[in-house]
Amino acid sequence: MTACAAKPLHRLTHDLEHTSHASLRGELSLIVALAKEELDRPASRHAAVLHALHTRARQLLDTVTNHFDREETRLFPAVRLAEDGLSSYPGRLVPLVLDLRREHVVIRARLDAIRDITDHAADMAACPLVEMLVASVAAVADDLDRHMDEEERVLFPSIVATWLGASPFAHAAPTSA
Repeated sequence: MTACAAKPLHRLTHDLEHTSHASLRGELSLIVALAKEELDRPASRHAAVLHALHTRARQLLDTVTNHFDREETRLFPAVRLAEDGLSSYPGRLVPLVLDLRREHVVIRARLDAIRDITDHAADMAACPLVEMLVASVAAVADDLDRHMDEEERVLFPSIVATWLGASPFAHAAPTSA
């Protein structure tokens, strides 16, 4: 068998899982925890913004975690098996890829909701913690957008092209607004 490092989809799925997914989960978890901690303080000065930020960040974290879990437990292992020649029917990956692309639409809607909050909060005179949370969540939203773009431009088409020789995405609905 060829070493994993020589297999492009092995490398890509490993990098997505252990670098991108891990850092995005960690950053979102930290933002949720810090927003909650500040909300729990008596008479928090910016409770409305913090509550909205916490709620939206928690929803995004839950959605992203479910999405990443599906990729890590279903898609990535199946891709690696298929690339190793151990899967008898790698074409079954296509419906999963299409489903994951649809989840990107939901994630992007959650990102839009967060951006509405960060755009509004950026205009107000906030405490340093709120300013840091707003900047952090905006950076995570940008990172998540880039991550999904990479999956849509590189990973998903590579999976489909490797086993089908064509892309079903030419006729699929776009996943960004």
